[in-house]
Amino acid sequence: MSVMHYRRSRWILALAAGCLIAFAGVKTTSADPVAADASAPSPQVTEAIKAKLNDPNSLLGVLVAKMPELRAGIEARLREAVARDGLIGLEDESFRIGWEYGQRYMRRFAQTADGAALLDFLKSLRTVVTKMHNASAIGCFDWMFGDKPLDIQKSGITIDDVKAVDAAMIAVIRTGAEGKPQPPAKNIDDLVSQVATRAYAAAKSYEAGWAFLSNPGKVTTDHEKASVCKDVDALYGEILALPKDNAVAVTRVLFASSKPATTGAN
Repeated sequence: MSVMHYRRSRWILALAAGCLIAFAGVKTTSADPVAADASAPSPQVTEAIKAKLNDPNSLLGVLVAKMPELRAGIEARLREAVARDGLIGLEDESFRIGWEYGQRYMRRFAQTADGAALLDFLKSLRTVVTKMHNASAIGCFDWMFGDKPLDIQKSGITIDDVKAVDAAMIAVIRTGAEGKPQPPAKNIDDLVSQVATRAYAAAKSYEAGWAFLSNPGKVTTDHEKASVCKDVDALYGEILALPKDNAVAVTRVLFASSKPATTGAN
């Protein structure tokens, strides 16, 4: 794998972006008999939900502010969570929905986001990937690409790490909502190929991980799974080692999609 074809390189970048999904299952609260009282008065529930939706400093609140068409559906889900788990369910569901929609619409806002915000986002993700891999290489794979919800106690990361990614994602969405589409760098094809090739060379002892990134179905054993996060870490590291303008261009490819960042609630 001395030189990668452009399409294959972009496929690898797209798969590496999958780590966004892992945080949707993070529990941010612990059980409390008062907070978990499902019989909370309706006005209290209504005000609590309104506060979550209108919070200008939360990922959920920023998403609703920038995409108001999402509000009704999200509010319905929050009410269901309260009916099921009490007010404590509101905290967890607010966080979960924020990450679910954040990773879904990140690909739109990344097209127009500020370059510095994009790099901060990638840096925060790399910190999380590195820590998770160091804590459990196989667990990192399961949390990022498998079906297991992220266990904050065993993952090697802290709530502060998650909040750092959260804050960086908010910055991408805010600047992306106000920015204009950025034309791809003229040499983006070469940059993407070079980054993928260098990352592979940096983690060449982890070939099973690269097999997964190019063909997920090929990775089935624990030994192979243990390689994946290391390779994603190498990939992010090579992007961040580029000159700033080039790093921004490749990061935009990593997270952006072909859809506009202004419409759609799906």
